Amino acid sequence: MPERVDGWLDLSGLTTVEGLKLPKHVGAGLDLRGLTTAEGLEFPEHMGGWLDLEGLTTSRGLKLPKRVGGDLDLKGLTTAEGLEFPEYVGGWLDLRGLTTSRGLKLPSMWRHLSVPLGWIQRVSMGRINSLSHFVRVL
Repeated sequence: MPERVDGWLDLSGLTTVEGLKLPKHVGAGLDLRGLTTAEGLEFPEHMGGWLDLEGLTTSRGLKLPKRVGGDLDLKGLTTAEGLEFPEYVGGWLDLRGLTTSRGLKLPSMWRHLSVPLGWIQRVSMGRINSLSHFVRVL
């Protein structure tokens, strides 16, 4: 794999991270929706666009990049325990699959959030009141 991909990288058919070495730079989106675990995977240093990890069923061993320029799709996860979010997410942070708010610590910078119905009252998020029009409750 090249060290730099300026566009988007579609690896949606992958089901394992075994032997996968991602580029250091991905200018647009990175599609890894076929993975159920990302343990041991090193993400690019630069993520200019979205990161699709909707197939993940566990956050064990997941080390997300510090910045994701677009959407971050983690809707396959049912718990956020042990999950460390990027410092910055430039688009939607999709957590629709969560069944509990236990362990949920949101990134310091995010633009949009998708959470299960009723969470607005249960999850304590300092910025949610001022950004409530950006929150999609599903």
